[in-house]
Amino acid sequence: MRAVWIIIVTVLSACTTVPERNAKSVDLASGVSFDMGVAPPLLHQQQWQKKLTFSRAERSATLLSQLAVNQNGELRLVLTSGAGIPLLSMAYSDDEKISVSTQLATLPIDPEYILADVQLVHWPMQQLKGQLRGAQIQEFQRGATRVREIKRAHTLLLRIEYQGATTTLTNYMHQYQIIFTEVGL
Repeated sequence: MRAVWIIIVTVLSACTTVPERNAKSVDLASGVSFDMGVAPPLLHQQQWQKKLTFSRAERSATLLSQLAVNQNGELRLVLTSGAGIPLLSMAYSDDEKISVSTQLATLPIDPEYILADVQLVHWPMQQLKGQLRGAQIQEFQRGATRVREIKRAHTLLLRIEYQGATTTLTNYMHQYQIIFTEVGL
């Protein structure tokens, strides 16, 4: 009986904790990377809640997210089910490490990309330009929609469209989409 208990605890521990990852950047495409960074001072001490809808091929998941930025610009992101059950907790700190815990959610996207995408959506353009390697980022207005695009030469790698309470990020190289929808606290 003791051996069964040890196996159960080991399996549950493996499912709920993922070690820190020494990741500083994510690859957006071959030869194109995005260096993660702490939040700019204008976002310190802020928090917000959004509904995130992840889509990739035929898989999709909709989760609630709670993002908090502390006084040092460090990120904490928790994804929960609609019932409020924590499924995935992530953090990015100033020592350039990503920590992931309570990974009970099976998402179509790796946690590193979720944190990078949060930064690409929310960080100011000037900071993003310094974090992007091997491609260019631009922002422009198309009618009522503000658009950010990352391109290498003439190839569109990623597009972010801001439309009122909804922001849609489409990653063309990794073939996924995240829709960020504002919700009140």
